[in-house]
Amino acid sequence: MITPYETYQNAIGVKISFIIAKEDSDKPRFTPHDSSLQLLTYRAYEWRSLKHEGFKLRPGLGKGNEVLISWKYIEQREPTWAELLITKFGNPKVEHNPLEEHFSIDGKATAFYLGYPLKDGSFLTPEEQFQAVINASTLQAFAKLKAARESMHKRMGNSSRGLWPGLMNDLNGFREVLKLRFSGNTHTLPTSERRIREDLKGFAQLSYEYYVDGRKRNTSAAKVATNKQQAFIEALLRKNNNYNNEQVAEFYNIAAQTMGWKAIDASTVANYRKELGLWVTSGNSGTTDFRNNISMQNKRSAPSVSMVYWTVDGWDAELLYQRKETNKNGHEITTYHNRLTVVIVLDPVAGIKYPIGYAIGTHETPELIAEALRNAANHTAELFGSRHKVHQLQSDRYGIKKMAPVYEGVSAYYTPAQAHNAKAKVIEPYFSYLNKQCQKYFPNNWSGFGVTARKENQPNADYTQMIRHSLPDEAGCRAQIERLIQMERDAKVEEYMERWNMLPEEDKLPMSDTEYLMLFGQTHTHTNRLQGEGFTPTLLGETLVFDTFDARFRELRYMDWAVKFDPSDLSKVLVLNAKCDGNRKVTEILGTHRFILEQKYVQPMALYDRQDGDAEKLAEVKSFNKQLEASVMDRMQHTQQLLDETFAEYPALNDTLTKMVLTNSAGQHKDQRNETRAVKAKKQRIELPPVAPKNYEIVDEDIRNNY
Repeated sequence: MITPYETYQNAIGVKISFIIAKEDSDKPRFTPHDSSLQLLTYRAYEWRSLKHEGFKLRPGLGKGNEVLISWKYIEQREPTWAELLITKFGNPKVEHNPLEEHFSIDGKATAFYLGYPLKDGSFLTPEEQFQAVINASTLQAFAKLKAARESMHKRMGNSSRGLWPGLMNDLNGFREVLKLRFSGNTHTLPTSERRIREDLKGFAQLSYEYYVDGRKRNTSAAKVATNKQQAFIEALLRKNNNYNNEQVAEFYNIAAQTMGWKAIDASTVANYRKELGLWVTSGNSGTTDFRNNISMQNKRSAPSVSMVYWTVDGWDAELLYQRKETNKNGHEITTYHNRLTVVIVLDPVAGIKYPIGYAIGTHETPELIAEALRNAANHTAELFGSRHKVHQLQSDRYGIKKMAPVYEGVSAYYTPAQAHNAKAKVIEPYFSYLNKQCQKYFPNNWSGFGVTARKENQPNADYTQMIRHSLPDEAGCRAQIERLIQMERDAKVEEYMERWNMLPEEDKLPMSDTEYLMLFGQTHTHTNRLQGEGFTPTLLGETLVFDTFDARFRELRYMDWAVKFDPSDLSKVLVLNAKCDGNRKVTEILGTHRFILEQKYVQPMALYDRQDGDAEKLAEVKSFNKQLEASVMDRMQHTQQLLDETFAEYPALNDTLTKMVLTNSAGQHKDQRNETRAVKAKKQRIELPPVAPKNYEIVDEDIRNNY
């Protein structure tokens, strides 16, 4: 391998012939090499030798000794020269690889691969030819290095058993040497001792033809000639055990020996693995891989209007925050690698991709998904004036048993993605977009593009480590994410509303308060009953009063009610009949009766404090009470009519005390009833010792009409 570099007295030098320019005279003082860069004239060389200390590393004295120019001088004083030398000959500071001494391009290999006819009459492509030449040349250099080391060990009386680790290390390191020399191209020889031994054996048998694709060789077609032979290979490749090429060849050759077939090697199996990929993938890689990479995929267009399709998924926000923790020894430690998870509900309407809902947590859970959908429902109220459901919702199958009722509750059609079908997640590209926005707006604690991204696209890890103490805490990181989502909404809301207005009114799906609280309401631990002042649960540490103008709720005042409420909005609650224990703790929600109760309007005591709307609310209550009392009177009249008809139908009841109690013409039937009770009590009268009377006073105040 041609190189201008030479080491002299532990320093690197560059041979003068590789940088000297051709002289005009017939008797040049230095003869330039064919690969000389011609960077320096002889006159300039002499002047620098006299004036610049450290320019010349070695004088050209003695046979075979060429003048060496100091590489250190070139790096410091002539960086352009250094760059040109590295570009053409590589960096001299790269550690020397022993294979360089044995490597050269094999001219015979070049001629063989250039003219080798394939079985279909075509020839190898230029890329295939070049790769085969590099591999054949490298393998021969490796064989020479192996022989030289074995000979040296034998002369020294040592065993050659431990040579292979060093040989493989040199072979793998030689890739970088070839990359420098051949513009990024390198050999593709195996990296394991077992496989390189097979390459040496195979090359010894087939020579240059070994590096021709087995399916294209003139001689390989006859190895697997029948359908039965191919069936053996196909069945072995399809096995879920995922046998490698060598194992498949071994199992095949066992049968081949019995059947009288030709043996095959791993390269033949590798060719069939590619050729039979369609037929064996589902067996050795699974149905998921088959569907994602081989099956035909549907191409779908984005929704044309708002609120017809939502998709929901979790995103690990690439924003770092610091968190203080106490370890098992009781010591406080601070970690700086923490990230938050954001569940986003996305409306991917064409050209917009609007984040209709989101929730932030430390990791994805069904509860966090429900919170994101609750945020989406409430955001629709902010946008449209009332909560609305979406026509179709799609999610992955995480927590589907627990989340299905919620998914179905917020949509007309819930269509979960097919299991393990990552292509159904149209939200994934949106996460990538959000990550780029994080990089743009929050560069100090942005953590990068993920472990699979290219290193040059990642943030400077050393700088991040240096500023780690300035990373935000969890609250600060949450604020960053909330700001990011708000910026997204602000930028897109106008167009999103235009698409909403394009949706016909009959296709809009309002969500009632009952539906919302059934899906997302927090359940109070204890039951309550309707009291005279109203329904008075204690929520979030405060006793509140609720009521409803639905008279049916007063008919069921004897029931125990469980309460579902939205912690962020206590203006309304949903109550459902429930069972409870002796401490009124909820044991079971029945839900056969349910009512929406509104927080009671507070009237001022003093007329002086009245404001606009107070009188209307007071009138509304009075009107309800008036109607309620009228309903009671109507029911009493209807009941009396039924009694009168009954007594007329059954005359035998006329002389009974029951009729006298129920139909006293003076309207004092209670006196008759009480008299009847007194008669019964007299029969069971028990004499009690006299009790001294207590002094008491009756205060008769009419307070019923004060308010």
